Amino acid sequence: MTIAEETGTTSDNMEKLPLVSILIPLYNSGGFVAETIECCLAQTYPNIEIVVVDDHSVDNSVEVVQRFLSDRVRLYTNPKKGGNSARNYAFEMSHGDYVLFHDADDLITKGHIQSLMDAIMQRGTSESAAFSPIYMLEADGKLWQPPTTIDHDFVPGIEMLVGIWTGAGFRCPHCHLVPRHLVDSVGRWDESVLKNQDGEFFARVYNAADKMLFSGKNEYAIWRQRKGTVSRNKNEKALASYISTFKGIAKMILDYQNTEENRNAISRGYGYWLYENYPFSKDVERVFFDGLRENELSFILPKRRTLTILKSLFGWRLALRVINKFNL
Repeated sequence: MTIAEETGTTSDNMEKLPLVSILIPLYNSGGFVAETIECCLAQTYPNIEIVVVDDHSVDNSVEVVQRFLSDRVRLYTNPKKGGNSARNYAFEMSHGDYVLFHDADDLITKGHIQSLMDAIMQRGTSESAAFSPIYMLEADGKLWQPPTTIDHDFVPGIEMLVGIWTGAGFRCPHCHLVPRHLVDSVGRWDESVLKNQDGEFFARVYNAADKMLFSGKNEYAIWRQRKGTVSRNKNEKALASYISTFKGIAKMILDYQNTEENRNAISRGYGYWLYENYPFSKDVERVFFDGLRENELSFILPKRRTLTILKSLFGWRLALRVINKFNL
């Protein structure tokens, strides 16, 4: 039975519409957050609240948000520090039946939440989440859609995680609408993770959801590309944090289906990460190989002609050093 059938909710039955909480961690985004809040307030889905948690910004971010404060927009200060703790605090301070995690510089189209809610109400259960298409917004204003073949429903939800790891595409946080109790069930954002925070968190959501429902192609999330953000950070702590998330994600996939296809997909994921980031410290290397050992995996490097030749002559370590040093 769908949610709509269980509750009798329709688009004309306003008093039964679930509350959606849009949760925004805020850090030094004074030049973008006004547009973000405006696009959230412009949603065609009427029953929303916006919860902003400032993570100790040193620009004018707080002053910008204060202009929007109302019964629909609330602002808090993070009692801790860090993006994940800000997301968790926003969740704690929210009241929604469903939540959408939304960074302070990103955007959504006007019908975004309505399309996500429609997917859940019409085809989902209380254990279902929904997701939308993703578009990238470059600094020069160019808007483009990454190649993808995951624009469809997944039953069970972990099939979406398998699809992502087999190279079918990816999604950003504000693509997703998640039932509140599902977040309670899988646990909050891991505050120890410095990089791939969303990949780690939503892997748990996919694993727990009975369905991941595609909202359709007309409404979408817009992911703004900015220099200097955590997602572009390649310091050693961030690298170790990133690769450490692979271990748990790999275990979820293999616990679901320990097939040769899935093992190879994970091994290629490790290999591509190695290709993009090597060389790194011994500490990062230890984390990398510990994850492989725990899941009884190896890594598979990308098929690149130069890499294949250099690896056959000098081994993978020196081959990757040369490739990354000279950008081959």
